[in-house]
Amino acid sequence: QSSQTDIGMVLGYLSGITATLASLYQKRLSKTIDEKILTFTQIVGGLVVSIVAIVFMKDVSIFTITFNGLILAIIFGFLFFLINYLMIYGFKHAEIGIGTILLSSELLFGPITAYFIFGETLSHLEILGGTLIALAAVFVARHK
Repeated sequence: QSSQTDIGMVLGYLSGITATLASLYQKRLSKTIDEKILTFTQIVGGLVVSIVAIVFMKDVSIFTITFNGLILAIIFGFLFFLINYLMIYGFKHAEIGIGTILLSSELLFGPITAYFIFGETLSHLEILGGTLIALAAVFVARHK
């Protein structure tokens, strides 16, 4: 259990580092490229990488998708577009430091949503962590 937690933490940190690098480049590119085009480009890039992965792994499950699966894929695709668009637009108009702290608000809203939708309970440390994240976002945004 402990080694899985350690691996999860390492991969989580790597994800954060990768997201930070992506955000830096998105901010830089958003100065010269419209955020809609930048978002669409990312989605097309994701589709190309996915198709290559599907071909490379010889996965044919995409051909057995159900109608409900297709609807779900469309919903998640739209949400993915919206999340990326809002992130790129936000980074275009805010400092990267404030933006990354605001992005960490997902760590606050995720557990709250899990509580209301799935009935998952939060530990005292998770509540404390969420409170600190919320306070950090407020303090940094209000600092200027």
